[in-house]
Amino acid sequence: TAVELGIPFSDPVADGPVIQQAGIRSLENGTTLRDVLKKVKEIKNEVKIPIILMGYSNSLMAYGLKEFTEDCLSAGISGCIIPDVPIEEEAVFSSIKTAGIVLIRLVTLTSSKERITEITAGAEG
Repeated sequence: TAVELGIPFSDPVADGPVIQQAGIRSLENGTTLRDVLKKVKEIKNEVKIPIILMGYSNSLMAYGLKEFTEDCLSAGISGCIIPDVPIEEEAVFSSIKTAGIVLIRLVTLTSSKERITEITAGAEG
């Protein structure tokens, strides 16, 4: 059991229409990645299950990977899903994994058996 918390993003291509609209409303109300991490930090002692963030690479890069990793650790984040980063480019985000935060990989309905094997090799989360 875990909670997946989406980071609002302007072009959430991996999300369905309901989540896309929720993200747009959140952005229109001024929600930032910093706000999300601050709120998680406030509630981390009350939540007894892992909290996983799902966000797009542009948001994390704009925030700064070092600062993002530090703030995730401070907030008690257990894992991250970065849906627009294929495993071939995952090394860019290795600082997150090195810090002990699990990078969760995704498999799509159209993934071939070979691709699923590649994605799940060494996968965590």
